[in-house]
Order: sequence, then C-alpha cells, then structure tokens
Amino acid sequence: MREGWREAPLGDVTLIQQGTRIVHAPPGELPIPVLGATGIVGSWNESTYADPVVALGCRGTVGTVRFVDQPAWFGNNVMALRPADTSGLEVRFLALALEHADLVGQGAVGGQVQKQITRKSLTPVKIPLPPVNEQRRIVDLMGALDDTIMAAEKVRQRLSIALAKRRDMVFAQGETRSAAEMFDILIGLQRSPARAKGPDQTPYLRSANVTHGRLLLDDVKTMAFDAKQRSKYALRPGDVLVSEGSASADAVGAPSRFSGELEGTVCFQNTLLRFRAVDGVTTPAFVSQWCSWAYESGAFRDAANGTNIKHIGSGGASKMRVVAVPIEDQDLLTNELAAAETAVEGARNAVLTLRDLRLNLLTALLSGEHEIPHSYDELMEESAA
Repeated sequence: MREGWREAPLGDVTLIQQGTRIVHAPPGELPIPVLGATGIVGSWNESTYADPVVALGCRGTVGTVRFVDQPAWFGNNVMALRPADTSGLEVRFLALALEHADLVGQGAVGGQVQKQITRKSLTPVKIPLPPVNEQRRIVDLMGALDDTIMAAEKVRQRLSIALAKRRDMVFAQGETRSAAEMFDILIGLQRSPARAKGPDQTPYLRSANVTHGRLLLDDVKTMAFDAKQRSKYALRPGDVLVSEGSASADAVGAPSRFSGELEGTVCFQNTLLRFRAVDGVTTPAFVSQWCSWAYESGAFRDAANGTNIKHIGSGGASKMRVVAVPIEDQDLLTNELAAAETAVEGARNAVLTLRDLRLNLLTALLSGEHEIPHSYDELMEESAA
C-alpha cells in the first residue's frame, strides 16, 4: 500500500450494532422503511438511525451492503455500521470497503444451517483506510460511475417496456387457436437416481439453466437417456424451453430459446416444457416471441395450478390460447420484434459491461496501488459549486 494507507479492523474504526426485530407491526403503510438483508421489507413508525449509516446483511442473505442516508428501522437480519468519531473514516467509503471486503475469506461468515455474520466475527475484519482526501476521491469517482450505470439501466428498462407493449399488441388480441394446434409441446424426462449412473449419459437442461431470454450453461448436468429417449427429448436449434413450475410466481413460465449453444445431443428434464414450431403453422421466431409474451403478460402464470408450487404442465400449456397469425405473416411481425429485442440485449450488455468495469475499478482503487491524481479535487469542487 502507498504511504498514508493502512489496514484497520472494523472493530477499531466503526461502531457496529445489530438490528432489532419488530414483533407486532400495525397494519397499513407507515412512514419509516424497515430494512432487512434483501432491502426494504416493511414499514414502521420510528427509525433506528437518522444519520447516514451502512447496512450489512447478516442473516440468511449475508454480505449485502447498502448505504442508507434516510431515516430507517434496521431489522434483526441487518447490522448498522458507522465510523467511530476519531477513525478518520468516511461513511460512504465504508460502504465501498465493505462491498469489496472478503467477508468469507476473513472468517466473518459462519453458520451451518443458516449463514450469519455476528458482531464478534465482523470486528476483526480488516478494510483499507487511505487518507480522508483519497477516500473522498474514490467515493466521488465510484458515485459518478454508479450514476452512469443507473442511467444505462433506465434505458434498458424503457426499451424492455416498449418491447413488452409491442408484443402485447401482437399477441393479446385477434382470433385464437389452442397452443396444441400451434406448437409442438413436450415436457421433459423425469430425473431419477438410476439415471445418474450407467451408459448413455447425455447432457440435459433443467429449470436452473433457464432464465427469461437467456440460457445459463455453466452448470449442465448429465443423466442416462437411451436411444429412443434421446430421439424424443433431443433439442433442436429454435426450440424454446419454458420453466414448467416454481414456488416463485416470477419464475413460472420463464422462457429461453435454444440455439445449439452446446455441441452434440442435448436433452431436457421435466422441470421444463419444450415449445417447437409446427411445419406450415408456425415459425421458430413466432414460437419464441409468443413464449416471451406469455411470460411477460402472466399468461403462463395464469395457466399454472398449485398452491405452494405452481405447475403449468403439458396439459395446461396445450390449452392456452394463441393468436392465429397466418404463417406467411409471421416473419413480418417477428422481424420487428427481433429488432426491438436486439436493442434490449444491447442495452443489457452495456449495463453488464459497466458493472464489470465498476467491480474492476473498485478493486484497483482499494488496492492502494493506483492513485487518483490530486487534480481530481478541482473537478469535485466544480461539481459541488
């Protein structure tokens, strides 16, 4: 580290306080937000803190960091950290340092059944502590980048909303036919312990691999499919995989198009439904766009049954209604939607690139090896003026 920098245990430079559970909250919306490990979880009529502090998730979802600059009540799943009076630590810099800290590697995270951070385990965690002027430069630079990320995210959201509205105009009205007539729908093969061993191990996709508009292929498992099953359950480029069921309403019906990203035969499990175009009736692009609309509009969710876990099932999917666009007109509609989809994907990639930049920049700045020049202070003064 450069001259003037040091590492300091949190117990030496911060005041750490555990949040308090609210036992009997009155009904209705109250003026003070209640913070939990995942964010705002309710409201209350008084605050734990009125001055800026840092909230750290300490139970369940551990390690989440939020800078809080408004009155809030801290629930028992979060800790509040603020600089000690003589620490020379800026509260906004504390938030960045905690965000970057390796809490697991430094032994702060414990618990077997439920992960947790305690005051005792957090106290010895070390953070970098540069001079105050350098803390302020780092905070200002990271804040400017955060503003850029927020602006890029707003662009992505606006484009996504416009795309969803355009899909709704295409698929929410007009003469309909059953999904069974418009698509080839199949539910995947059930996984069993016996299929985990033996010959004919074949890669297969499951609900964990499917999110809205994107396949996650870092963790693809295998199980035994015989020749007949491989023929039946093999995916083709253009097939759309749909999450068949979930305890989360937001996950039911999440679709993603398979485009041959994996080589060889790839099959799918019964946590997924496969939608495929029917020759002479639908195109793969139409299938993909309709499945995205059915997810965004809640049509998949409405077709699902169940109390705790919602399931669409092949029967429920087959009974859904699909606007009967003649196949000769489908390309015109889907080409327009695909162009809008490309714009959304570009905006999404821009946000991801900026977030990667933020992560790398924060790591570089907190290493103490890279200095923001003193001339940056003039920009800060001009911005504040």
